[in-house]
Amino acid sequence: MSTKDKNKKSIRPKNNKVVWRPPAKVVAEVVGCGETTVRAVRRGDRPDETDLGKSITLADELLEKGTNLLIEEVKKVVNH
Repeated sequence: MSTKDKNKKSIRPKNNKVVWRPPAKVVAEVVGCGETTVRAVRRGDRPDETDLGKSITLADELLEKGTNLLIEEVKKVVNH
């Protein structure tokens, strides 16, 4: 295994659950800002202490948590 392969982060946590992250485009639409602004806040290139940064962070968290819960519920319905 090469060094590049060792440093690669897995998409799935060890419990094999798929973790969905909202695309920047979706967060930008919800908050009312540009995709590049969302990406900049996520990377830390733009402060998340501003009102816009806080809104982006909150929308990101809510969309991620809510969608992941929805995915789990759909799995339960489909698999039972």
